Amino acid sequence: MIQHNDKHLNIFMPYGGNEHIENNITKAFINTLEVLTDNQQYSVIDDLFRLNISKIPDNDIRIYYYLQKKPSYKIECFPKENRLLFAISPTGKAWKTDYLSYINKTDGDKEKTLEHVTDDMKTMDRDEADINKDNELLNIEIAETKKILSGKGNSIPDAWILIYVKDEPYYAIIIENKLYDLNPFQLLNHKNKSLLLELTEYVDLNKDENIIFKKYEDIYECLYKSYYTNTIVKHFIEYLDKIGHGKPTPFSMSDFKTFMSINNKEDENQKEVVWKKLRREVNEAINELKSEYDFFNDVNTMQIWIKNIDSANVFIDISKETLKIDISTEVGVSKNRINRNLFPKLKKNLLLQNKLHSAYSGDIYYLRYIRLNHKSQSLYFWIHDYEDLNTYLNCFDIDEIYQNQVDKEECITMLDELVPPKDNPTAMRNLRHYKFAAYNKLEYLRIMNKINTKEHIGEKDDLKETIKNTVINHLKGIDILENIYYNR
Repeated sequence: MIQHNDKHLNIFMPYGGNEHIENNITKAFINTLEVLTDNQQYSVIDDLFRLNISKIPDNDIRIYYYLQKKPSYKIECFPKENRLLFAISPTGKAWKTDYLSYINKTDGDKEKTLEHVTDDMKTMDRDEADINKDNELLNIEIAETKKILSGKGNSIPDAWILIYVKDEPYYAIIIENKLYDLNPFQLLNHKNKSLLLELTEYVDLNKDENIIFKKYEDIYECLYKSYYTNTIVKHFIEYLDKIGHGKPTPFSMSDFKTFMSINNKEDENQKEVVWKKLRREVNEAINELKSEYDFFNDVNTMQIWIKNIDSANVFIDISKETLKIDISTEVGVSKNRINRNLFPKLKKNLLLQNKLHSAYSGDIYYLRYIRLNHKSQSLYFWIHDYEDLNTYLNCFDIDEIYQNQVDKEECITMLDELVPPKDNPTAMRNLRHYKFAAYNKLEYLRIMNKINTKEHIGEKDDLKETIKNTVINHLKGIDILENIYYNR
């Protein structure tokens, strides 16, 4: 595999750190298609676009590539069944397709439709490439959808491919590329305004014969067939790998060294790519446990909940500075009654403390946290780490595990005395900024293992097994906590 020490030696890597934007990815894809031999082009087009042009004599085929500038040719001259929309994203899908039914639910009221879509976009479960994680992207999507629903939205596909057979228009392909799930309204808008196809009914987009969904990974695997015969393909494959859209591979020492070597703002995106790769490895380890343990999880927050248990959950955090993995049992963070009942039982009984401690292995830390809550707004503050449970349980007054409506200034004074503000900068800034006069205060606990990623890759190569075994120990710990809570 080609790997440049300086990323800018890759022909698709521009100076200025804009390699991750959609337009550059689309341009790199089109440039790569252009330089393939005729037979390679036909093979890739057949594989990706579900066509069959490889059987047509070479001299009869002409292929023209365009980016966002719309070609001057009349699209209506191409057969309707051969006008295709190629939709690319990391997940290879659009939003949940039942969104399209909102058009009917709201009797065509565009404002109500947008209201429904906006609300669901903010709350629905999504994949790893979640636009909810970036408010700017979310707002762009909402604005785009609003324009489309108002009838003002333009259709500007990211690229065009026109194929002629014996100088007659044969295939018209437009490309829409997103770094997150595709916008179904935008796809339908492209289909209508760029491909000039009527929208007679809103059906499941996955069943639309004029729309082809693909993942970046699909493009990677298709072009990789020409890797050893084409230098531009080698650069494109390296490019996809560097921006985090290549074929998934296990997290390696090379990834770790790449992450640790980055120390400038221009390459911060590359650090994010490596961090996400490690997160994917963690989530894969979790998913491999599902056949043995009855739990559900969130791939974005990396939280795990055992079904029918609300006393505790597993929380996983990956440092964006060191790549160390923290796996912890969060005790009673969701309901204040849990800790008010559980902590007094543990404090009075060293046998129960030892029983709980024995469920875990390796170095265990007991982390004191305080949650401040006002209605739906919650702030979380780390206070201190302890090496044994008994010391933790004696660091606060059991009668003050939960306090209702504590004055905001009193909360600030308490926290300033417990821990320097620099240790919880964002939470402290928000606490001072928010206008709420009082908060409900809750003491809660995290029982934590720390995994040094570097120690489990390379020769040892047991990172995934270490993650799985650690998660299993925490699931066992939660079972013990539940039994103590219910006196079983």
